Amino acid sequence: MEYEYLKELNNIINTFLNLAETLLRDGVIDTKTYMDITNKKKEFLRDIKNIRK
Repeated sequence: MEYEYLKELNNIINTFLNLAETLLRDGVIDTKTYMDITNKKKEFLRDIKNIRK
């Protein structure tokens, strides 16, 4: 169950990152905003690893 939840959560995060990349390419968001989004993803993944320990 936990594995399926994390797998689905990862799919959602990747979809959001793809959207952010498209928005950056289309000029809707700036590079700083995109970098903030990717940094938050890294923090989130670190937090999940800590929770699983």
